[in-house]
Amino acid sequence: MAVSRSEALLLKARSIGGLPHARRGAAYGNVGELLRSQVERYGDKLWLIFYPDQKDSGPRSPSAARRTYTYNEFSELVGRTANYLLSAGIRRGDRIATVSFNHPDTVIQYFSAFLIGAVVVPVNTGEDDRRIGYILENSRAKLAFVREEYLERLKRILAGTPGIRTIVRVGSDSGAGPEDNFHAQVASQPAAVRLDHQPEGDDEALLIYTSGTTGLPKGVVLTQENLLVDARGIAEWHGMTPDQRMMCVLPLHHVNGTVVTIMTPLYYGGSVVLNQKFHSDTFFRRIASEGVHVASVVPTRGCTMP
Repeated sequence: MAVSRSEALLLKARSIGGLPHARRGAAYGNVGELLRSQVERYGDKLWLIFYPDQKDSGPRSPSAARRTYTYNEFSELVGRTANYLLSAGIRRGDRIATVSFNHPDTVIQYFSAFLIGAVVVPVNTGEDDRRIGYILENSRAKLAFVREEYLERLKRILAGTPGIRTIVRVGSDSGAGPEDNFHAQVASQPAAVRLDHQPEGDDEALLIYTSGTTGLPKGVVLTQENLLVDARGIAEWHGMTPDQRMMCVLPLHHVNGTVVTIMTPLYYGGSVVLNQKFHSDTFFRRIASEGVHVASVVPTRGCTMP
């Protein structure tokens, strides 16, 4: 049976020294399998700790609005959100966009999409309207989770970018509008998810768009196996153990925020402190108070090699 040029290039990319790379590098067939396994092992263990952007609040201050989720609690919300996506007509291979900042809702939306085999298209709200419109159109996203802060802006962008058929408002439960309300919709769904077909490792999971410095942004595809293998490699390289905690301050619309400090602690059964935003005056205090072992950050100045 003849193969197309694109199929031949794909087979070549998946080979090492001309030999097919058939052995999977992850111990799980898909992200949902990883999540279910870790919930069985660590159900009531703390998995996710979140600090919203309150710059002047100390890490122990009640006004810091610290929120926590166990593995069980997180998994239940993921299941309910996955069922909402299914009820909205989203199926395996469909793309959903997230227009948000770092927030547990965003992490839940990511994993609910992975659970049913849908593809997440994270949108960087720092991009201009033209680029965001291009990303939404080029990705062929069918549904967008949009935080209230960006809702009116997105409506203006979508006025000239048809394609997304469902907008889901995320944030406060107050306010009226034709958009689905995320928390209300999720609360009405069951937690148990039943799928006719489980996602596979080769299924697309993330569609990340480049900054497009010299042209339009380019979509870069990461499969479910990519996420699992990367998480496994990072965890093993650093010798991470289930009693260790990571901290995320980088944006979730970037692969570092998602893969390094969300997927990786889930893979090794640890926990993660998620910050809506980085602030130098709370960063080290939060590391100390939360017992963080690893944080991935970007230097403010370039490094000079010796």
